[in-house]
Amino acid sequence: MTTKPIMSRELELASEILRPLVDEDAAELVSDGSELIRFRIRKRFGWKLVSVVFSRLALRRLVSDPLRSIKVEYLQREIGLATSGRKEYRYPRLERKSGTPAYSLAGL
Repeated sequence: MTTKPIMSRELELASEILRPLVDEDAAELVSDGSELIRFRIRKRFGWKLVSVVFSRLALRRLVSDPLRSIKVEYLQREIGLATSGRKEYRYPRLERKSGTPAYSLAGL
């Protein structure tokens, strides 16, 4: 029995997440670094989304997660909703530093 290297399993999972959203020609692997996997998405009418970035660590956890299929389905739905509102989708989302307000009241 042969096992796939961890790096290729992460890349396969990232491609699986994007597969229902875009054609294979529309998603191009731009960066396959040690910490991040970045895809460039060709724009479609009404889409703002141009890139999707996955953390290798988060994908590594997801590969062995017993609830993987449910979480992949959720991610596909979430990225689909982000196509018209965001330029970049990141998994997992970047966290704000504590004490940083989500909005400012200075303009009021």
